[in-house]
Amino acid sequence: MKAYIAQGSERWDVHANVTRNHRCKKMEDPIEFGVWGRAAPSALEEAKRVLARERPGLSRMEVLKSVAKSTTAATPILIAEGVGWGKAQDLRMRLDTVFDGLQILQDGYEPEDEGRMRFCNVHRLFFGGVLGCPVCDGRAAS
Repeated sequence: MKAYIAQGSERWDVHANVTRNHRCKKMEDPIEFGVWGRAAPSALEEAKRVLARERPGLSRMEVLKSVAKSTTAATPILIAEGVGWGKAQDLRMRLDTVFDGLQILQDGYEPEDEGRMRFCNVHRLFFGGVLGCPVCDGRAAS
């Protein structure tokens, strides 16, 4: 869910879940993405390594808990956030044997928000807003 605040003559995009994503961005900034998936039971050790590498701010315990939760509760976990379109695509291709159900979502959204997002069939990504797919219209960060 997105919220907006006005500061002078500029509008700023504020992520609703500020505990997870502390960045405030101008609405004109390029759109970044998050990559989500569930750790594949056959690749748990690799999933832990990938998560630790892609999200260096997580403690070892947070990595272990996230991977365990994604397998036992079949809950998607955030693998990478704030990445450009190129890296998001690369992660989706490279990690398809490490994570099941890989999804790319516009940054600031979670898989549980799918009902409020739209889906681009061309780029296989979920996005919010009314402006259309950020990759199709050139608003995506590279």
